[in-house]
Amino acid sequence: RLPLEIKRHILGYCNIQDITNLAQASAVLNGLAQDFVQHCLRLLTKPFFENTETLLGILRTCDAVVSGSCALHVLLPANETCWIPSDLDIYVSCRHMACLSVAHLVGTGYVVVRQRTVDAGPYGLSSIRSVVSFANDCQSIDVIVSSTAAAVSPIFEFHSTAVMNFISADHIFCAYPALTLHLMSLVN
Repeated sequence: RLPLEIKRHILGYCNIQDITNLAQASAVLNGLAQDFVQHCLRLLTKPFFENTETLLGILRTCDAVVSGSCALHVLLPANETCWIPSDLDIYVSCRHMACLSVAHLVGTGYVVVRQRTVDAGPYGLSSIRSVVSFANDCQSIDVIVSSTAAAVSPIFEFHSTAVMNFISADHIFCAYPALTLHLMSLVN
């Protein structure tokens, strides 16, 4: 029996697809894989909130998702990813923005530091309505407000397939796993 810390270290060399495949092998390995994913989410959440449940509560009650570098960091092998996400990108629909802002972020010590509407520009319509930046003493969170009923709409307008990923309260999604998990991407 290996200690849990050593098991987590070993799993840190696996990408999310490897972890998913491992989880399907047996009930014991499924539990180990679930523990590892929860561990990764705790590490992701720690700089921004006191506990993982705060972030998951935001995602669940506001029908929001986390994308950007944080989602990519969870997908790739932890021990082979030499960068650490510096901010948290939360995507939310316009109808849930007030709930996310007032009840969740302001309630946990964040304040609005910048708010800007997004001009679609000459290339067509963007599904981003606005971007609201929050900060506390140490961290920053960007809230990307979708102009559609789906928080994930802007994610599929990204410049590259490498960042077309998101984490919801109950799922991890990767639009292009064959490319992303092999450290490749296409320009959109």
